[in-house]
Amino acid sequence: MSILDNARLAAREVLLADTGKQRPMWRQCFTELDGSLHPNAIAPVCLDEEHDPEDPTVYVCCPDTVVEVESHVIGAYLVELLNTDAAVGESA
Repeated sequence: MSILDNARLAAREVLLADTGKQRPMWRQCFTELDGSLHPNAIAPVCLDEEHDPEDPTVYVCCPDTVVEVESHVIGAYLVELLNTDAAVGESA
């Protein structure tokens, strides 16, 4: 097993503990509402039916794993990477 495979497995275990039975899809979000135009974090998509999927805010209903990033461009990349990895992992 490669270093990348080991990292994926470890991350999967943490995320499953946080979010339940399936790997989450990810989104960019705000952890601070300071008027910034770009999200400063990434988090699993909140599945609460009261949480509008278009709302980039993190609420109490959202899964715990939130990762702040300095760059919204890097955040967008991480979201795509995690979502692709989740999709591949679920079909494997």
